[in-house]
Amino acid sequence: MSSWYRVDIPPSECCRDGKADQLQAAFEAMFLTRRSPRDAALFEWHDESLQTNVFFFSPEAAAMVETLIERFGGIECSPPVLSERLVLMVGHPSVRETLLDTTQR
Repeated sequence: MSSWYRVDIPPSECCRDGKADQLQAAFEAMFLTRRSPRDAALFEWHDESLQTNVFFFSPEAAAMVETLIERFGGIECSPPVLSERLVLMVGHPSVRETLLDTTQR
């Protein structure tokens, strides 16, 4: 996989031990098992109306957890735009710089 992927989860499924927690925990386990790949990252974005939470997987992350993304109904997408609503959930802080470079092309 060389594209960004996203998984949309409604706020009702973002409660403790809900679908969002399961997604993050599964990704974090794989991230650590793979020795924290530098460009693999999981971001979360909340829309302004709080109707959905969107989880973005960098291309490196998507390649690492393809089955997980499929299980959660993920789809290919454009890279997210950096904003105060975009939170790095799992990954190295430097991946935000990579994202900035990607979105400015």
